[in-house]
Amino acid sequence: MHNILLSGFVAMQLLLQCCGSDRDNQYIDREMVPELTEAKAWMGLSEIESDVGFVEGYKNNNTAVAACRVFHNDTRRPVVTVIRSWWHRVDRDTRVYILIHELGHCEWKLGHTDNERDIMYPYYNYPAYLWKYADSTKRTYMIFEMHKAPSIFSQEGE
Repeated sequence: MHNILLSGFVAMQLLLQCCGSDRDNQYIDREMVPELTEAKAWMGLSEIESDVGFVEGYKNNNTAVAACRVFHNDTRRPVVTVIRSWWHRVDRDTRVYILIHELGHCEWKLGHTDNERDIMYPYYNYPAYLWKYADSTKRTYMIFEMHKAPSIFSQEGE
């Protein structure tokens, strides 16, 4: 029985990483709910469209700790994935920060910025540090600044 459950879990992870789920069945990993709830609150979102779950790694990128995958044909939900081992090594504030960054892509269709103080900067170290030590006014400002990021969908294609 344990092997069947484990096989089902692995299959779900592969499905989320490569394909996303259909529009009717949202997947959110239970372990991520507390941080996801906080990220949504900071972003002013009561609900999200995206699936959210763990992966063990990314084949073509050995530096990414999280990713957003959006499907342009609108038949599958966007998917936010985070590397499980990284999630367990960092503190709660950093986890919330990375979810906000990835939801910025998946929910608000934002691209990366060149500003290393911006949440949408493609490398998390410095902006996450700023987030961790910011008071609520500064965090609100950082969220507001996200809306100035360019759209990642200014070009056609997936």
